[in-house]
This record gives sequence, structure tokens and C-alpha cells, in this order.
Amino acid sequence: MKKLLGMTVAIVVLMTGSLAMAADCDGVLPEEAYQMLMENPNAYIVDVRSPAEYYWIGHPETNLADDPDSEFLEGRVVHIPYKFWIFDPATGDYYMPINKFFARDVAAAFPEGATLIFMCRSGQRSCDCQFWLLDPVNTRPKDLEKIKTFTMYNLDEGFEGGRDAETGHRTLDAGWKNLGLPYKDKDNGIWTGTQGARRPRRR
Repeated sequence: MKKLLGMTVAIVVLMTGSLAMAADCDGVLPEEAYQMLMENPNAYIVDVRSPAEYYWIGHPETNLADDPDSEFLEGRVVHIPYKFWIFDPATGDYYMPINKFFARDVAAAFPEGATLIFMCRSGQRSCDCQFWLLDPVNTRPKDLEKIKTFTMYNLDEGFEGGRDAETGHRTLDAGWKNLGLPYKDKDNGIWTGTQGARRPRRR
């Protein structure tokens, strides 16, 4: 029960953040990403959201009830969190440290030359993580060598899209979920890697 409550609180905190659309990454819209996955068997979505978001809000996945042609999504959406929501009892706040195994897991999960479409809630974290991956300070040389073979795109609008100005809810016709593309929730395909986070520097 405590675990579920913690995940719920993390999502509430996350959903109160401001929307910042990625402008510095090569981007594709959700419908374009869907088409790329359909046509290119070496293309994947990398869902970089937290486990709580993946579990409770949902994720792209084969859903024959929504889309009879969505079988090609099977195994093509890989969940690798870029950041975690962690509670700091000393301050009483949640913060988002980076998953210190992120580069290692991305390099190991895909074949050389793969096309990767990074996806978060709105498109900002998924853009940030691409620059982080390509920084030699963050990524081991052997992982960086493989990562540089990937063609990387950002999923503009993300999974949920923007927030409606009147209601404050993410109900706009934007984002993978709100555009009616196939998705599911719960723990199908949820990340099972080694928990580890780089804590932010304290001043």
C-alpha cells in the first residue's frame, strides 16, 4: 500500500510540472513515429519515463482492441528510465536524480544502427537524455561507441501532450495517448534493471 501511495504521489508531483517542448532534438510527431515503427523493423520507442508513469499512465503497446494492425509494436517499446522520482526524508521533497545505468542499458538494449525514438511525458526529458547519452563524461567509451551508431529522434508531444489551459488536464489532441494510438497500462514490459541514481550535487 505504501509503495502504491508513493507512486501516486510521484505522479501528482510530476503532472504539476510545466510543459517544455523539446526544440533542440530531431523530432517526429506521434503519428510519424507510429509509421516509422510500422515500416522499419529496426526502429524502437525508448520510454524514458519513471516506472510510476509507465505503470499508472500507460505506454505504447500492441492493443488489438484499439488498433487491429498494432501487432508490429510487440517488443518495439523498451522502458529504460532516465530519471527516478525519489523522496528525500531530510527535506520532505521529491527530486529527480538521473539513472546512473541509463547509458549502459540503452547501449545493451538495441542492435547497432538501430533507430531510436525517445519518449517521455511531453518531449523534454526525452530530448535532454539524448544530449546526456552523447556526453563522454556520462557514458563509458565502449557504450558511447555503440550509441553513436544509433539514429535518434525525439517524440514531440510525448506520451500525453500538453495541458489544457482551462482545465489543467492533459486532454489536448496531442501526444501518443490522446491521439488514440495503441497503448496499455500496468506492468507489461516494465523496466527491471538495476536501481541506481546519480544524486544531484548539494550546495
